[in-house]
Amino acid sequence: MSEHAVDVTEATFADEIEQAELPVLVDFWAPWCGPCKQLAPRFDELAQMYQGRVKFAKIDIDGNKALAERFGVRSVPALLLLKAGEVVAQTLGAQSRSALVDLLDPHVTAQTSGNSPDPVKSLRAFHGDGGLKRKVIDQVRKHIEAGQVQVRGPFPPTGPICEVEKGQYTLIGAVLHGTSMEQYEATLGIPASAAILEDFIHAFPMQVSADALGSLSYTLQGAMHDYPLEWFEAIPPGADLRYITSHFLHGLLLDLAEGSPPLPFGARSSDSIRAPVRDVAMLHGRMAKGDAPSAAEWKAARETAGKASPSYQEDAVSWGVATCAEATSWPSDELPFVAREGLNALFSSLRETAVRHGYSAEAWAEREAIAATYQKKKESEPHAGRDAIFAWEETKAFFAMLKDARPTDTAQLELLQHTLGKYWHQGLMQALAKTLQQEA
Repeated sequence: MSEHAVDVTEATFADEIEQAELPVLVDFWAPWCGPCKQLAPRFDELAQMYQGRVKFAKIDIDGNKALAERFGVRSVPALLLLKAGEVVAQTLGAQSRSALVDLLDPHVTAQTSGNSPDPVKSLRAFHGDGGLKRKVIDQVRKHIEAGQVQVRGPFPPTGPICEVEKGQYTLIGAVLHGTSMEQYEATLGIPASAAILEDFIHAFPMQVSADALGSLSYTLQGAMHDYPLEWFEAIPPGADLRYITSHFLHGLLLDLAEGSPPLPFGARSSDSIRAPVRDVAMLHGRMAKGDAPSAAEWKAARETAGKASPSYQEDAVSWGVATCAEATSWPSDELPFVAREGLNALFSSLRETAVRHGYSAEAWAEREAIAATYQKKKESEPHAGRDAIFAWEETKAFFAMLKDARPTDTAQLELLQHTLGKYWHQGLMQALAKTLQQEA
């Protein structure tokens, strides 16, 4: 459930949507849908961004099948923009933030203030209270030492986690014993953008383990488990961290544009995307100095990065770097999830490179041949039922290959996690140092 959207059912549809004075963006979703979970924080942010101009609603198709049928929803997530109950625009899948803005803007009245961002919040770390800082550090250390800072299921996490009964937290949950970012800011005096960035980065040093059924879990332990403590220790009570995300993105994107340090496992991006990535880095450099670029400048940089990006299938690494730039082409004060979204795209684009690096050329060619044979068989019999598919020799060979490859694949992905986690943690600490130096 989105914090800033209304949960709509068949019984409340008329009141909440058909009679709404504002346009309504409806997210048709399902609890079992992975892309729906990826979209959720983005949807919630847009609800904040368009507050007073667009109403945001979510409909669970499992419990509201009649509504799904009425609007022809056959796959999720499906996003429909409705006015007086009639569809005026729609899209499918976990679209990027820029794509959703492009969907909304032609149908939404601009803010009378000229679409300018709200005044920057005045936040001071730990509200200047050294005792509060020590309490936070002690609480985080306790949860880390108890093995409770962890993620179960898909990695990386799509948002802060706080499950007290299960003893499962990401860093935000461990600090707050909750996940409300408004409460986090009010309690700690640290901007949501900085907290979400730190929560995401410090998930990457987690170590992976598998249960008897092969389900993976990730726990913060081992050599890098002190990263969150190092982060909190370095924050002086009373520090103003409003620009730390911009400092981080400025440094990250410049590194990606220059190729220094190089991407892990010998991954390389194309020269054609370097200039657009550098342009976004420069905007964050200005933001970090308090010189906020205009909305038009952010939009132009976002569109340039998007146009320069190849498809994932064409060049996954270049897609990841360009998408990282496109996803982060927003003022970090306004949209605190931009850094996490960009880093996730970069991580996803490097997964195949990392996995492939664990095999010899011959072993990888054999793996691809088995996968291709299985895919060709599926295409040759598109109407085969589940039982028939699992009886095919091609299917048996494919899943046997995946089972044999799982230990190597898991080890390579964990190595990728730790490599990126270490690099991003260093970038976060450098961003903090630059922030404090600028404040001084």
